[in-house]
Order: sequence, then C-alpha cells, then structure tokens
Amino acid sequence: MGLVTQDLTVFHELTAKENLEFFAGVYGLEGEDKKKRVQEALAFVGLSSKAKQSPNKFSGGMMRRLNIACALTHRPKFLVMDEPTVGIDPQSRNHILEAVKKLRDQGTTILYTTHYMEEVQAIASRVVIMDQGQIITAGSVEELTKNIQHEEKILIDVNDVTNVPIPRLEKLDGVKRIHVQGSTIQIISSVGAGNLDRVLSIVKETTGVVGIQTEKPNLEDVFLTLTGKQLRDGEDERE
Repeated sequence: MGLVTQDLTVFHELTAKENLEFFAGVYGLEGEDKKKRVQEALAFVGLSSKAKQSPNKFSGGMMRRLNIACALTHRPKFLVMDEPTVGIDPQSRNHILEAVKKLRDQGTTILYTTHYMEEVQAIASRVVIMDQGQIITAGSVEELTKNIQHEEKILIDVNDVTNVPIPRLEKLDGVKRIHVQGSTIQIISSVGAGNLDRVLSIVKETTGVVGIQTEKPNLEDVFLTLTGKQLRDGEDERE
C-alpha cells in the first residue's frame, strides 16, 4: 500500500533523490533494487533532472509531485491519494492527473479523494459522493450523471450580478435551481423548457451580458442535485 497525504511529507533538509531513498528504505528496499526504484519514481513524476536539488527550491506543483513519488518507490498495488492537487498550477495538476491515469491503466487500485469533481470525472471508474461524512450516492460516472440527464445548465456571465432579479428567474417554468458564483449566474432547468431566451430577456433588463453557454450535467451537478449545496468551501453561492 502507498499513501499520498494532503499535507506534504517530504524532508527539506534532503534532496529529492535522498527523500525517495529514505522512503524506499522505509518500505524495505535495498541495494540496486532501491536505486532502480528511486530513479523510476523520479522519472515517473518528471523530476529526474531535479534529483539533486532541495525541495526548498521547488514550486508547489513540484513539491506535490515529489510527495507522490515518495509513495511509489515500492510499486504499491493499492494507492491512497488525499487531495493530491490542492493549491498547484494547472500544468502540475495535469501532470499529476496523467500520472494517476497511467498508474490506473497499469493495474494499480487508487483511492482518490478530492473536492474537484472534474478530476473525478476524468480519472475515476467508480465514484462515491459523501456529504457530512455520509455516503449519499455511488456508481460509475455514467450511472450518476444519467440520473439528471433531464436537466440542462445555462451559464450567463454578466457585468453586475447584484442587479439581476433572481426571484423572477426562479419563477420561470422549468427552472429548478439557481446559483450565483462571482459574476456567473448558473441556472438548472428542465430539458426542453426553452428558457434561454426568457432568461436573457430578464437579465438584459438590468445588466449587460458578457457571455452565455450551456452544458450537459456533470458530477458537480449530481452533488448539487442531491445536497442543494456548492461543492467547494468559500465560493459565493446564492439560491
């Protein structure tokens, strides 16, 4: 078993290579096998060229990748990853997700916890959604999103969201939920309700429209449907 914790577990006094050598030793690796596994893990996370550098010189994304490498030296068949992409740049995030996909395709069983549902949608074969410590649903991505295929999401970016008459929008036929995130109004409506023109007409009465798009339901919509709450703490929401 391998464990990638949300809190970084690397030693700043050691180089990247020395960190991996330490954890490889903890897992019982020795000699040439240990050396090979360390090189293999560094290459897997794209840090071979940084092997002799201290983590003090690493970016947040590089630190996360080193943290993952420390859990891979013994080639675990079961890997637990707790929020491995928190607070990193998009490039490092994509690198980590590609690494997770590769591990998955190589046969590693991965328990991956995250608040980023788009990551789950990209990598998971089975999903468990929890709220306040309780499992509220489980299944494949296809199974979970199929339950809300009768809904559509309208996203409207506006100049001044405070002027938009949300209660009027909520009274439109077919409108199920409305959330406001920053300058974006997110409207969940029944498929076929034909609300786009009516929504735009009301919004344009009070503010300028910057952009419009419609999306198919995703895992975050599943979470919202089941709990009525936004997924990430700290985001502006309004119902």
